[in-house]
Amino acid sequence: MLHKLKEVSISMIPLIIIGIVLNVILILAPEAEPLATEVIIGFFIGTVLVIIGQVLFLVGIDSSIMTMGSMVGQSVIKIKNIVLILTFGLIFGFLCTIAEPDLQVLSGTVTNINSNINAITLLVIVALGVGVFIVISLIKTFFNIKIKYILFASYILVFILAAFCPPHFMPLSFDSGGVTTGPITVPFIMSLCIGIAAIKSESSSKDSFGMIGLASIGPIIAVMILGIIKNEPPGEFQELYTNNGFFDVLLTTVKEVSLGLAPIAVIFLLFQFLYLKLPGKKLASIFLGLLVTYIGLVAFLCGVSYGFSFASYEIGRIISGLDFSWILIPAGILIGVAIVYTEPAIRVLGMEVEKVTSGHISRKIILNSLAISIGIAVGLGVLKALFGINMWYFLIPCYLIAFILMFFSPEVFTSIAFDSGGVASGPMTATFVLPLIIGICQNSGNVILDFAFGTVGIVALMPVIILQVMGILYKLKEKQVSRLQAEEEIDLSDFEKIKAYIMSDFDFSGL
Repeated sequence: MLHKLKEVSISMIPLIIIGIVLNVILILAPEAEPLATEVIIGFFIGTVLVIIGQVLFLVGIDSSIMTMGSMVGQSVIKIKNIVLILTFGLIFGFLCTIAEPDLQVLSGTVTNINSNINAITLLVIVALGVGVFIVISLIKTFFNIKIKYILFASYILVFILAAFCPPHFMPLSFDSGGVTTGPITVPFIMSLCIGIAAIKSESSSKDSFGMIGLASIGPIIAVMILGIIKNEPPGEFQELYTNNGFFDVLLTTVKEVSLGLAPIAVIFLLFQFLYLKLPGKKLASIFLGLLVTYIGLVAFLCGVSYGFSFASYEIGRIISGLDFSWILIPAGILIGVAIVYTEPAIRVLGMEVEKVTSGHISRKIILNSLAISIGIAVGLGVLKALFGINMWYFLIPCYLIAFILMFFSPEVFTSIAFDSGGVASGPMTATFVLPLIIGICQNSGNVILDFAFGTVGIVALMPVIILQVMGILYKLKEKQVSRLQAEEEIDLSDFEKIKAYIMSDFDFSGL
């Protein structure tokens, strides 16, 4: 716990510095209004809660949700009835997604901006989309279908639907795909898939990834279909962000996290009764870990909701009205880099990638690669909001690059890349970046539905590109090692030396 505390505290320093610098700018700029004292206090209270929450979450997650998912995954494959397994995947995907805190934040924000969209309807539609694509992902695993074929077919359908979808639904659809895979869903989905792949296939590293990336496509398609069916203009705009009291935020967060973890606990207990039959001591250890995870998630989400959302919204609203509003672009890049190290789900993904690839792809490499890509993505989102640029000018070139790279990148890197895109847009993005962008749009006069939404979609797409580029470099380096081996220029008897040689191109220590 002390090690995690040190690691998490250091990772929060950049975000704290950015917040302080932006506030100093507001104080020194003669035409700007400084942030209210209660907003600044809330920011620092939120920071402390985020640190405590992350530490507890990371301490409890491995012995609770990850263990549950792996055991359930291994039990599911033993059912040997594919229809029952797929039905389970659909129900699980629906139940976990409908209570995902990130999605709750997004649906509440959307309802305030567009009164014609009902929050519950949006939740149900998005959850169904995730459930259907988890079924598709399980089919991929069972029948050894290459992930790139499913990705191509899915995104062709996305772009066909986009031709008929109302314009104000399209950015929302891509954002919905980004926020569905958060700190509750990601650990269980990943460990579930790893558990299934570990029994089904000897080369489980290829089969262990890709489910999160595929699950993120379902909401995009589902929300576009909803937009085509509703086919009506936006409703009335309401007040977006207010400085809510701490206890109001706490009660809401407790409710959301309880609803989020309850389906996982119920599913696990069902499998414990039917298949697992774990001894009482092991079961108590798992649920103690779940309690620690629960407290950590409550603290983390309460911190970001109470401390970050309103402060971020105010910073975006005030600075975008100044003569030097361009400063928000580099600030957005730095914020994007900083939030990577504070997202719990990204850390979980990094740990699992490192574990499954036996250290060939380290957690440090994943984190630093995502930091670069998400920094660029948030900078583009700020640029889009400031100058009213349509999101398609960013999404279409990025998707083209991502699909071209799929032909050259190893399949396991493609799967990890699309998973990383789904994981990258977590609660920090929903509660820090999105309010910043909305504040910019509201003050600059750009339509929020058109130019604020879509940023989370860009955040989810950029890691897909950079990690596939990493895969290509990794593949080239492996070929170089094979050539050197043939020429007997190096001794391959020492595995650690070879691993270090292959990974030498991915040293980000000087970042």
